[in-house]
Amino acid sequence: MQFTAFERKEIIFRKLRSLDRDVFIQDIKNSALFKSESTDKVSELAICYDNTLRSLLDKHPPLKKRVVTVRPYSPWYSDDIRLAKAKRRRLESHWRRTRLTVHREMYVDQCTHVNKLIYDSRMQFYSNAIVENSNDQRLLYTSIYKMLNLKAVKKLPTRENDTGLANRFMDFFCDKVQTIRDGFPGTPGILCGEDIHALYIHVHLR
Repeated sequence: MQFTAFERKEIIFRKLRSLDRDVFIQDIKNSALFKSESTDKVSELAICYDNTLRSLLDKHPPLKKRVVTVRPYSPWYSDDIRLAKAKRRRLESHWRRTRLTVHREMYVDQCTHVNKLIYDSRMQFYSNAIVENSNDQRLLYTSIYKMLNLKAVKKLPTRENDTGLANRFMDFFCDKVQTIRDGFPGTPGILCGEDIHALYIHVHLR
């Protein structure tokens, strides 16, 4: 089975949960929002509001950057798997803090449990997909390709240049159409290959 390297991208976020609300509220009360003279200009109030809160946010929960893995949507991914993986992360962190054998065994057991959940969920999903699409070959092969993580490789015939390959395709289809037309008596021939090229030059050079 082939394994695909997932795309990674950088995200910017704030840890709002770590915000001390009491301190944040006090800073707002001490800010220019409460000290500035009242004004009837909405634009000035909006600018003051935006600048003050933006600076306070940068002070308390500042912006942070992190590189995350962008994973494709997996229809077999369930809430049970998500909860099991969260528990696995907690056990891993606990074991790395304590370095006790018993905590490592708990972490390893949870890893095994998560892997089994993922395996069973994927097998159940694709088994159902194969049964449901057994009468539709296109959907069946699509499901199998996804299950095996395969991608169809598009290959063009060997060629010296793109123009030559395009002419080979044109001649092939022209010959195919001509063969079909020859099966019907009394039908005129069609232009192909050099005839089309000559006609193109004749039209555009007039």
